[in-house]
Amino acid sequence: WERFQAEAKRAFPSSNYRLERIAAVCPTFTQNKRSNARIGCLLSHRECLSQLLEQEDEFVIACEDDAVFESDAAIILENALKELERHDPEWEMLYLGCSPQGPLKKTSSHVAKISRAFTTHAIIYHARAAKKLLYSIPEDDREQIFFTMKHKAIDAYYANFIHPKGHCYLTDPQIAHQRAGLSTIESKETSELKFHNEHFFKNSFGFFLSLTKFKLLKKPALMIKTHLINPFTKRKHFQPNTLNGR
Repeated sequence: WERFQAEAKRAFPSSNYRLERIAAVCPTFTQNKRSNARIGCLLSHRECLSQLLEQEDEFVIACEDDAVFESDAAIILENALKELERHDPEWEMLYLGCSPQGPLKKTSSHVAKISRAFTTHAIIYHARAAKKLLYSIPEDDREQIFFTMKHKAIDAYYANFIHPKGHCYLTDPQIAHQRAGLSTIESKETSELKFHNEHFFKNSFGFFLSLTKFKLLKKPALMIKTHLINPFTKRKHFQPNTLNGR
């Protein structure tokens, strides 16, 4: 949490914002560590979307605890949001960084349209997206297990079922990447993930988390929620009989 606070202040030094930490969402109903990590990530983003609608904000930036911002992130983000409103007033998601799995389409100076992409370390969700996604992301324990069995991680679900429908974009250049460290989803050390969009404009190829929330007090309202959660350091003991005991 302290690391992310320092990172936010460094990246957005002149912004007037309120940074909040959202309580961890830690699943405990399976004995599979990877499944629990994926479900925990799913629930963290679901909680972020739910609070976005409850607080009646226009949009929110969901940042995972391993997000690192580029030095020019603030100015690029400001320009990207203005351009996006002009290009697509019905936009739903704006990634600050991702791993493109398909070609990108340049739409303006600082925005590209996503066809398919992985990672969820820094995403702006508009309230329009939140309303739709809350219907598709299950709240019930059993359904969450089935969801991750079918789609694996939430970023794969977005890539396969949300991005192809349109209204999903990426800042150009990317302004957030993931720092090196232990992946709580893959349970292994990972190197720093940093992608450059120019590799994906012509090529069609080609994770936890607690969300934090900071809100710019000037209009348009910009709230950043990062769930700074780690289900493996903060989880309760596994309860293998929970499902049968319900």
